Amino acid sequence: MIDICKDLNEHQKQAVKTDENAVVAAGAGSGKTKVLASRYVYLITEKNYQVEHILALTFTDKAAAEMHRRIYRELQKMYAGTDDATQRNRAGAALDSFFKAQIMTIDAFCHKIAVTA
Repeated sequence: MIDICKDLNEHQKQAVKTDENAVVAAGAGSGKTKVLASRYVYLITEKNYQVEHILALTFTDKAAAEMHRRIYRELQKMYAGTDDATQRNRAGAALDSFFKAQIMTIDAFCHKIAVTA
C-alpha cells in the first residue's frame, strides 16, 4: 500500500484527509498543488470517489494545467507502484476515465454552468 501523505507535514495531511469539502489557501511555494493533488488521489484510492464526482478549482489556466498533470502523474505512480489491489484498481479506473476530470479555473467552471444551464 502506498501512503499518499508520506511527504506531507501534519497540516497538509489534515487537509488531504479531511472528511469535508476543502479550500486550500496558502502563500506561493507552500505546497498547495501537492496537497490538492494528494487529496484528489486520496479521494479516489481511499474513499472510492469517481473522477467525474470531484471538482478541483484554481485561479489560473497555468495552475489548472499543472494540477491536471500532477494528479494524472500521481495516479500513474499509484497504479504502477502499489501492491494493494484496491488502490491499483481504483487508480486504474481513474486513469481510464480521467478525460472526465473537472480540473479547471473558477471562470471556466462558471462558464460551463452558464452554457449548460
